[in-house]
Amino acid sequence: MYSPDLLKDKIVVVTGGGSGLGLAMAKRAAALSARVAICGRSEDKLKIAAKEFSDKSRFYYAPTDVRDFDAV
Repeated sequence: MYSPDLLKDKIVVVTGGGSGLGLAMAKRAAALSARVAICGRSEDKLKIAAKEFSDKSRFYYAPTDVRDFDAV
């Protein structure tokens, strides 16, 4: 449906990227050639999610609570 390089050289930041819809959106963005950064409150979930991204040079994760202004 979309060109495989639609998001080439773009950076996509996904909150709640450790599971569910956030992870699904992050995976889709990666499939469209984006550099992907996911964040979420659970470092354990983020580590598990990171295993689903094959190109580690285009992927980053950070445990972050976006409800805490100082943490962001």
